Amino acid sequence: MADKTIAANFDDAEALLAAFARDLGRRYRFLDVLPPARILRGGSVRSDKEVSDRYLCELASINKARLATLDAGISHAAATLIS
Repeated sequence: MADKTIAANFDDAEALLAAFARDLGRRYRFLDVLPPARILRGGSVRSDKEVSDRYLCELASINKARLATLDAGISHAAATLIS
């Protein structure tokens, strides 16, 4: 698949992103609160996949949301398996 990158300056890219978010309307909510990377310390993270899984779960948790996933291997209170 060819790279379809748009050559744009920062202001143009910011305007395009704002228009994209506005066009989504109320169907989606963007999360403003991001957990720091140190939230992963002390856990039993053994692979890069577990890093992203746990970070996404912590992101959901901090924002009082749930992580909807098809991955039955994610065991976190914020993860909800969908089928």
